[in-house]
Amino acid sequence: MAAAAGEEWSEDALFDLVRAAYPYRNLERREFDSVVQMLADGFTTAGDILGVLDTRQTFARLSPSVLFNEIVAVVLDPSVRSTQQPLLASMGLTLLERGAIPGAPLPLLQSVLVVWAQIVSLVAATILLFVAGYVVFQRQEVRA
Repeated sequence: MAAAAGEEWSEDALFDLVRAAYPYRNLERREFDSVVQMLADGFTTAGDILGVLDTRQTFARLSPSVLFNEIVAVVLDPSVRSTQQPLLASMGLTLLERGAIPGAPLPLLQSVLVVWAQIVSLVAATILLFVAGYVVFQRQEVRA
């Protein structure tokens, strides 16, 4: 869509340009039109923005470094109450929880509970990769 920012393009010419790229060779016109419409309308509601951010964060969490950074950020900073807090702070928003005293530190156990899913995911991925490597190693034929 950056091509459209530099000069005027008709939708048909832009569709032909996109379809010329190999990954989009089978792109249907209705899918193209829906993307163009979404870009033209923009994200209008907070739900749209949060939905996009949630999807982005879900894919980012496939990376072990992202999981590790979330764990470290929450455990080492007792004032952090959610893995969403740094994201919200970067947007100028604040996370308010019912009954929580803003700025009050969380005990270590509570911090660990906040990131428990990330800890389990990181350990499970490590075990899974170790087992896969071990199975591949054991299936190799060793000749002396």
